[in-house]
Amino acid sequence: MAAQKKGSCKVESRQVSFQDTDGVAEHLATALRQVSLSTWSDDGEHRAVNQGRAMTLPTFPVAKKPSGIPDRVSRFQFAATAHGGAGKARFAPPARISEAEVEEKLAATKTETKDAVAAPRGGGNLAHFDDTWHIMKDDMAESMPKDAVISDCRIDASRSEYAEKEEDLVCAPVNDEDAPKAWRSKSLISFDYRVVEVPRGKLLDTSCDALLFGHLDFGSGEREEAIKWPQRRLVVIDETVNGLYGEKVRAYFEAWDCKYKLLVLPLTEENKSVENTLRVCEEMKKFNIDRRLEPVIAIGGGVCLDVVGLAASLFRRRTPYIRVPTTSLSYVDASVGAKNGCNFCGSKNRLGTYVPPVAALLDSSFFGTQRRRDISNSLGEMAKMAIMKSRELFELLEKNGPRLIEGRFSGESPDDHVPARVLRLSIETMLEELAPNLWEHCLDRLVDFGHAVGQELEMKALGTKFELMHGEAVATDMAYMTVLAAVLGELSLEDRDRILQMLRVCQVPTYSPLFTREFFKEAMKARVANSMGQRLPLPVGIGKARMFNDIPDEVFEEALLQWEALCAKAPQPPCGPPDMSVAEDAPEKIMKEKTVETTGDEFDRLRKKSLGLMESMPDTLVGA
Repeated sequence: MAAQKKGSCKVESRQVSFQDTDGVAEHLATALRQVSLSTWSDDGEHRAVNQGRAMTLPTFPVAKKPSGIPDRVSRFQFAATAHGGAGKARFAPPARISEAEVEEKLAATKTETKDAVAAPRGGGNLAHFDDTWHIMKDDMAESMPKDAVISDCRIDASRSEYAEKEEDLVCAPVNDEDAPKAWRSKSLISFDYRVVEVPRGKLLDTSCDALLFGHLDFGSGEREEAIKWPQRRLVVIDETVNGLYGEKVRAYFEAWDCKYKLLVLPLTEENKSVENTLRVCEEMKKFNIDRRLEPVIAIGGGVCLDVVGLAASLFRRRTPYIRVPTTSLSYVDASVGAKNGCNFCGSKNRLGTYVPPVAALLDSSFFGTQRRRDISNSLGEMAKMAIMKSRELFELLEKNGPRLIEGRFSGESPDDHVPARVLRLSIETMLEELAPNLWEHCLDRLVDFGHAVGQELEMKALGTKFELMHGEAVATDMAYMTVLAAVLGELSLEDRDRILQMLRVCQVPTYSPLFTREFFKEAMKARVANSMGQRLPLPVGIGKARMFNDIPDEVFEEALLQWEALCAKAPQPPCGPPDMSVAEDAPEKIMKEKTVETTGDEFDRLRKKSLGLMESMPDTLVGA
């Protein structure tokens, strides 16, 4: 077992073996074998600390359990047998066991069934039969139907801590049942969502059904049923994206004979607002959207995906939605997680929820109409994952950054798989960090690298001549934090300089004049308040990271001095409002400047002009 690190929890674990009845435990055991430090809480919930990062695994009973009796838990269906362990955590590979063997063991230990049904704290104690749910009591074992469904959720009742003492009552309760109670309800909520790559240029091809049915698993009864019925979709599309792809989107739904409504909104960081969120909700009401069968489709960049996601999570408390990212940044960042939100009172994403889409549909051909700065901006988020946990991704960006920007992630030949590999590694490493901690129960998050003060910097720079896009602000934060790691002695000077150079190769800034001592002090104060501590993910090598806390002010100051010496005078890419760095003949610039001002024939003429420009560009610059 790995050595215990400073700040990790005390190891008080038991040896556990798993008997698998449906294959689920095999996946769980694989996760458990990666755990270095483990504990069980008093209520039987298993918590683990892996490389200093806490994560909560599915709950299961581990104590007061007759040996050999599988738990009747519908979601996991495996038996957990606890043995004493003195400061050791060892997890045996799952052993296969058939349903017949399960029934045989249940029959052989029928006298102990009562104890098995009355699950200990941490397991479920709710049973569904006779069309209603029941809290399982000890005396229900014999009378409960065999086909009862046992939930992994539970309700525990106890005497209220605020109940008056019996000696203070005029009439004392006859028994504990008559006293005031307190109930603890524990529900395990799961979210399943698909992140699906579509071959480049195929998502809006009318021969591809992904935009309508890509959120449904192939071969599922749900998908087969959906294909039989006419479809309806509300589509929220960013204004600029509509100017470039709106006609193809309309043609797609018309080819599939789908009733649709396109809501076109100007969705930029400046108007990532409550008002636009409510505008989407209003259209959902007008469209009379089905709360289960008609997912709202968001087509656009990260702002569009966030706003629509928030609206969908609010409308009827949760309406399914689909993300279609059209920027390289949202492709690897906003599209793959559960978070959504809008800006509020001058703070970025201050309002939001953790509700993932039913699917994110990915097609990198949209990048073909992006500006060079948009692409380099996205490399900031990709570099984050590379520095934190993937040497392979780091080396790919280090070697190929400029050509990924110039080619908009298109391959130089059919055998060139580098662009696709970079995108896939970026997504997979992000999902690895998000999936076990989707609701951010644990605030020690590697994906926060570059976000300790980066988001505050982004908002401070907004609208100024030093304006930074999201990935650029993140990169500036990462540059400082990399120097900080070296000052702490956790990162070699060679690796420090290599990381800074990789960021420059990716054409993202490593310095901003707005990143002052005063700014950093206030931003870190907000970080500590919001994250309940510093909780700084810092690199300790290429593709390696750890969490750090309690760094003193004098270390921050020394890092600022060294960072300024290393980065302040180094060449930086252009900053300022994004349109300042756009070539005058870029198709998206023409559309962005003219779309709002024109309609009808003039709009159509400009659209054709823009498409003509696109067709005249090299294939490596414009996606199919």
